[in-house]
Amino acid sequence: MPSFSWSSRFREGQWRAFRKFMLEERRDVPSRVAVIQAELERIGEIDILWVKDADGVVTERRRGFRVSPEGSSLEKLIQAYTALGGNPLDISAFVGPNSSMGDGEGGVTETVPNGGILTGLPIQYAFDRGAKAGDVNFLKYRGSRFGNSSSAQSPVIWSNIQRGRKWIKQEMRWKRTRVEEMIIKLCDLREQLEEELSDLAWATYGNAPQQDYSEENYNFSLSAGYIAYFVDSVFRVPEEDNTVTVDLEAEAGSPGSPNTEHLATYPTMLSDLDEEKDSAL
Repeated sequence: MPSFSWSSRFREGQWRAFRKFMLEERRDVPSRVAVIQAELERIGEIDILWVKDADGVVTERRRGFRVSPEGSSLEKLIQAYTALGGNPLDISAFVGPNSSMGDGEGGVTETVPNGGILTGLPIQYAFDRGAKAGDVNFLKYRGSRFGNSSSAQSPVIWSNIQRGRKWIKQEMRWKRTRVEEMIIKLCDLREQLEEELSDLAWATYGNAPQQDYSEENYNFSLSAGYIAYFVDSVFRVPEEDNTVTVDLEAEAGSPGSPNTEHLATYPTMLSDLDEEKDSAL
């Protein structure tokens, strides 16, 4: 079993081994941030321009898009896609990770339709039609547009469409589907890298160079340093200045001694037996 495979049930020795590893990894954060930002610059970014209705709600109507920066992988793929006859708005239903933003007054403003999440709609009842189910929030996938009926699948239409596709399968694959897949995969990779940057900001409380940090978006109590202090203070009684040390000779209740009061609250956190000392297993 890997030494770091535990989560909420562990011994103090296991915690000490993980604690050392976690805090030492903070030294590599600046280099990780630099590599991620260079990769984000190489990938580029697609910005969809969505249309809002009279109430300011973002609709699914699109009026354009932007690709940046110049020379990025996404820009080159969009150029190739367009040269092959594709329309970038045909694949712009994918949304980026920035589905909402602060409105400056403590609220949240949606920047993409439906928060960028495909979800089911509540069942609706009507006296003359009964229950209507199977709908989702995005227009393209709403079953009600087809009458929520399997009879909408016409074998005549299906056979004609299949015959129309059969002789251009390879062309469809390489001139549309393959390029669209590469564009969407790069957008997914960008989202993963931005999430990693966010995780690094959480862990270091924004102390790594080149990190965009805001106290409104991050919480100090979830930083690596505070997590280390919190778990330390459960295992051991803290000093008056809130530092935590391990003192095997300390009297019960003294700083550095086992914090029996807190440990009683967390029964899955265990002290080490003599046979388990000096081991993270």
